[in-house]
Amino acid sequence: MVNALTGQTYTAKTGAGPIALTATEMVGGVVEHSGQAGAVSFTTATAAAIIARMQVLDSNAGVGSTAEFGIVNNNTSAGAITLSTGDGGNVTVVGPVVTIGDANTFQIKILTLTTVSVTKIG
Repeated sequence: MVNALTGQTYTAKTGAGPIALTATEMVGGVVEHSGQAGAVSFTTATAAAIIARMQVLDSNAGVGSTAEFGIVNNNTSAGAITLSTGDGGNVTVVGPVVTIGDANTFQIKILTLTTVSVTKIG
């Protein structure tokens, strides 16, 4: 198993969204969101962009390879964050909600050369 976690990035986000995450933010990154009282929608990068980023960080990345990223929810009141598939599809999201005050880790797994899964693991 290849784990593409080199090149970590930290990104602070605000606003109601939908907020599109980039592959750079997702692969090995940590995204923190704050200042929102209502629900927030994050969308994933495309599978093609995620796979390309994983392969930039590790040329051996392919089917079965994984990477992780984190989402930190520092919103207030009812500001849960929901992660969903962005434009271009081919991303399956499992366990998409990050509740207020939580920090969750998501695992990205390359399923085929054109599809990935994003699963909340912690």
